Amino acid sequence: MSYVVARMAKYKSGQLSGIYNHNERVFKNHSNKDIDPSKSHLNYELTNRDQSQNYSKQIKEHIDENRLSTRGIRKDAVLCNEWIITSDKAFFEEMNSEQTRVFFETAKDFFADKYGEANIAYAMVHLDEKTPHMHLGLVPMQDGKLSSKALFGNKDKLRAIQDELPKYLNDHGFDLKRGEIDSKKKHLGTAEFKEKQRLLEKTDKMIAEKNSNINVANKQLDELQSHIETKKQTLSKLEDKEGETVGILEQYGKEIQELAEFKNQKQTLEKFQFHELKKDNLVKHTIDGKLKIDKATFDKLYSTTRQAMSENANLRRDLSVVKSENNDLSRQLLRYRESGAENLKLTQENKQLQDKVKKLEEQIKFLRKQASIWKEKAKEFMPKAVYKETVSLISTINPVGLAKMAIRQVKKMVDNNS
Repeated sequence: MSYVVARMAKYKSGQLSGIYNHNERVFKNHSNKDIDPSKSHLNYELTNRDQSQNYSKQIKEHIDENRLSTRGIRKDAVLCNEWIITSDKAFFEEMNSEQTRVFFETAKDFFADKYGEANIAYAMVHLDEKTPHMHLGLVPMQDGKLSSKALFGNKDKLRAIQDELPKYLNDHGFDLKRGEIDSKKKHLGTAEFKEKQRLLEKTDKMIAEKNSNINVANKQLDELQSHIETKKQTLSKLEDKEGETVGILEQYGKEIQELAEFKNQKQTLEKFQFHELKKDNLVKHTIDGKLKIDKATFDKLYSTTRQAMSENANLRRDLSVVKSENNDLSRQLLRYRESGAENLKLTQENKQLQDKVKKLEEQIKFLRKQASIWKEKAKEFMPKAVYKETVSLISTINPVGLAKMAIRQVKKMVDNNS
């Protein structure tokens, strides 16, 4: 259930012009940023006063006409007690424009019945701000005397209004209740209250921006994670290939060594065979000094030499292939080392993103602390129902909670990458 909000302010002679300018929207530029000038034409006055006449002249004329004393009015006398009547935004959202007008007329009737219709100087309803409200100006005249103290000078008189107004509205069909009795909450002035609201909105905006930064960082981490996974797979394949390559190189090294040894053996064998040929007198000198060999020995030697030349050609080809493969493996190892350097770079980028997320987390923690401080302050000056509804709305949105969840997810991915 919504609460009735009824706050009173006392105005002296020098303050009436400013109140008139504000209520009647005399100026186009307003210090109150909640005013939407495009909706000011929706505002209306519930009395039949001449709206072109300022409050100061109107109220002083009324006092002069109804005051019995001929003595002059003190300069510091309260000439008008202004009541601001409203409720929470949810209350008005359930009503159409006609029902809203009836609500404010009923509230005006309460003060007219209690203090006299003639003493109501103005009853201006504002619909061009966030929440509809009425400024009701009451001239504190009673029995021909001007005395704000006599009408509203103690807590009992003000408490009576806070008790009676909700009952009066309930009797006329409006489901509202009074605020807390003897509440210690501080009622802020309009400017101070709006400044608190502005700070809260600014904090919410900053939290949203930080959430956006976290989302960007989260996306970057996702991309980095994907890139790292790809590199890990590539490195794994290269590591497997490296093991295979090392094995092949070792095998080729053994084969090259064996081929070299075989070549030496072949050369030794050839020398040994020729030596044996001479030793066995299979090769003889002719009269003219030339070497002579029989046909069978020549055929055997020719066959052996041809076979050795063929094997030697094959060995050269094998050696060329081994060298080519060895070069390919060397290039692969070079690429592997380059991939290792790139992986190190990715690890450094990952660390930088970790630092960035940590900073964002600290900023979110600071903003959350600001929001918490605002809630404690708001609890002091906002009606309980309005405060609960605001806290409930903030809890539903919970940008800090969303930010913490995003940070936990980012940290989880960063930990997996570490």
